[in-house]
Amino acid sequence: MSNIKLSRASIAGGHQQLTRNGLRHMSGASTTTVAAAVLLALAHAAASAHGYGSWQQTGEAKVPYGWFGFSPQGVAVVGEDGAPATGVIFSGKHLLRRTSLPVPATGSEMAYATEVENRKPIPPELAVEGYEHIGDVAAAFDTLYAPIEKQATYTAPVIAFYDPNSLDYVGHYTTAQHHCPWVAVDAAHGILFSSEYSNVSSLYAYAVGNGTPHTLRPLGAVPLAGLPRSQWPDGIQEAQGGVVVARGNNTLLIMWSSASLQPVFTFDISGVASGGAAQLVAAQATGGGGEPEGGSF
Repeated sequence: MSNIKLSRASIAGGHQQLTRNGLRHMSGASTTTVAAAVLLALAHAAASAHGYGSWQQTGEAKVPYGWFGFSPQGVAVVGEDGAPATGVIFSGKHLLRRTSLPVPATGSEMAYATEVENRKPIPPELAVEGYEHIGDVAAAFDTLYAPIEKQATYTAPVIAFYDPNSLDYVGHYTTAQHHCPWVAVDAAHGILFSSEYSNVSSLYAYAVGNGTPHTLRPLGAVPLAGLPRSQWPDGIQEAQGGVVVARGNNTLLIMWSSASLQPVFTFDISGVASGGAAQLVAAQATGGGGEPEGGSF
């Protein structure tokens, strides 16, 4: 089966995602291909800073393998900060699907009801230029943000904008990145984050706001501070997804990787808006099979 792992977050199609109600929605691709995929709910176990902890499964939802268009990539919970979540958007390589929140929220009978899907989300003007791969998505400012790459050249990936209700394409921004496997939005500070796929020692940051949700402005590189070079001498490898989570006075960026042990990295990004680095808080292993892709709280 194809694994889509959900913890206090969720993982999609090889990417992990977190949900606002304390569940993670995660999607992922397994090494075995069969007729169904599994969405898992995971609970996070405490771990010391910079050490590997663990994630325990608390629920799962079985969906048809074609749920993600046969290539799961990401997930985003829809609902502005401070307001109740209204739905979940899953991304596949060539597909967007909006669903209800899972019912029940945990357990072995979790179910997502499809509300709308877009099976041709990449517009012709991008497809003709070779854009063909949607990654892990994010929702904020009444907009769905989706990274789209050219797999043939891995040059000039775009961040596309969609209506989160209809999933209709609205426009895009062309980046100077090589890879753009994921995006995550810190709505409180008006910053959209992304990264490369390999040798990730810094983040890309773009200014974005409620008044101009379809306009991105590069803010420069944000260093990842605190990564032990003995474990990650060249930075994070196989970066797949990310999500921003507010916890008390802190703003956290949770990133996941499909590298060995499938580590989940937690960075404190509270100081980024004032020019600070993203500081590593913890690195924990999910330890599951397959390829974690995206997640959302």
